Amino acid sequence: FAMMAQDYPWQATIRGACKLFDFISIFDMKHFFEHRRLRSGTGETLREVFSPRLIEFIVALTDFDDSTRASLGESCYAEDVNSNRRKNMWSLKLLQESYVVMPVQNVPSNDTFERRRCRLAL
Repeated sequence: FAMMAQDYPWQATIRGACKLFDFISIFDMKHFFEHRRLRSGTGETLREVFSPRLIEFIVALTDFDDSTRASLGESCYAEDVNSNRRKNMWSLKLLQESYVVMPVQNVPSNDTFERRRCRLAL
């Protein structure tokens, strides 16, 4: 979030200490994206400048409910992911479509291609 918005979403994660955090805890991150304007922009909301896939990614990883927050692929959450109670961040569209197939040089096998993660095209 901070890299894309060039700002922090909140200043503190204690209720009453930061109005932005209070807003998100009352409503949710989706509403935050609809109402928060870029600090360095010309009045655009975050929803207008962030792609829907990036918003889905950030919302999933910052869910206040830790029982439904997206996992990073930890094995202890595998059952929750398999039963669709929790998302795995690697299954989100942003990361699914951010892979390319590239030729691999000097590999002593019949497989001439390898999946490599490339820079995310946001």
